[in-house]
Amino acid sequence: MRIFVRIGITITLLVAALSTPLGAFATAQNWTVTTGGTQDQAIQALVFGPAKLTVDQGDGVTWHIGSGEPHTISFGWPSPINPASPEATTPVAGTAWDGTNKVSSGLAFKDYTLTITAAPGTYTYLCLIHPGMAGQLVVQAPGTAYPQTQDQASATGNQQIQAAIGATQALVAAANVTQARGAGGSTTWTVPSSVGSGNAYSARFLGGDLTVKVGDTVTWTDTDPVVPHTVTFSSGGPTITPAQPGFEKYFAPSGGNTYNGTGLVNSGLYGPVPGAPKSYSLQFTAPGTYKYYCILHAELGMVGTITVVGGAPIQAPVQAPAALPKTGGGSGVPGVPAWSYVLGAVLLGGAPLAGRRLRRR
Repeated sequence: MRIFVRIGITITLLVAALSTPLGAFATAQNWTVTTGGTQDQAIQALVFGPAKLTVDQGDGVTWHIGSGEPHTISFGWPSPINPASPEATTPVAGTAWDGTNKVSSGLAFKDYTLTITAAPGTYTYLCLIHPGMAGQLVVQAPGTAYPQTQDQASATGNQQIQAAIGATQALVAAANVTQARGAGGSTTWTVPSSVGSGNAYSARFLGGDLTVKVGDTVTWTDTDPVVPHTVTFSSGGPTITPAQPGFEKYFAPSGGNTYNGTGLVNSGLYGPVPGAPKSYSLQFTAPGTYKYYCILHAELGMVGTITVVGGAPIQAPVQAPAALPKTGGGSGVPGVPAWSYVLGAVLLGGAPLAGRRLRRR
């Protein structure tokens, strides 16, 4: 009798095994999502590729930062937050995400990996320093067949990244340096310092190597909807980087609106920062060749040269006597809230950060 019982149990287990989806016995898979830019770092995509990925509960996902632009991978935020908030760049520790907790890479320059333990459903994650940059994970029950392979996901992601880059490349191709007659026979030059589609931006001063005459003015404009910049002349001195103590002071303008080739002249932040100007103008008063850069993105190659030719140096506009009271003044950027200085710090394209490299709307 016992032998028949054993045979019955064996048959029952065998039938159960055969009726169980083979995928239920599969080991967890690790997936890769990438970000990217052009090889020369001139254009940085602000998308996760693929933008939507389906995984099984228990799978791992690695986000590969494929260019010099940092990002955050942040789960548990129901909506974007102020990029200037310290919360945007502060890591929230965790190796897994269960669908309810908050976990964030902080500023990520290399790979970042999470195990996805959330219940089946569709979830959105954010880059907290680039408004509008988000991705989705579709989580399904363990053992469920995947709708894509890693190769297919990578191909889709690359297409999305290249589409974002292509849209901004078209804007770059259409951007031109323009000139207009200024006072006293001078010329005012307008240089597009950055353009972008919202899904990618150009990390270059377009037409940045420019020849002008003594007395001419150059105006740099930032029409990108996400990332701010600076125009900074160090007069041959060391390049300013965020590794320097007190670096945040350079988010405020300094040095005035004329340049004779000496001293530090710095625009401060301009572009898509609440209260900040969209452009910066500088008159050149002495011949010479002057290099300049964006302190946020110099490591990505955002540098340029102004060559000034022509007659003798001209006198800069007369300043108000020091004894006269200053109006509408004070230190810092007029109209720019203090928190906007932090925004520049969290959107530092390619600048170094403490630890690895200390290093934007």
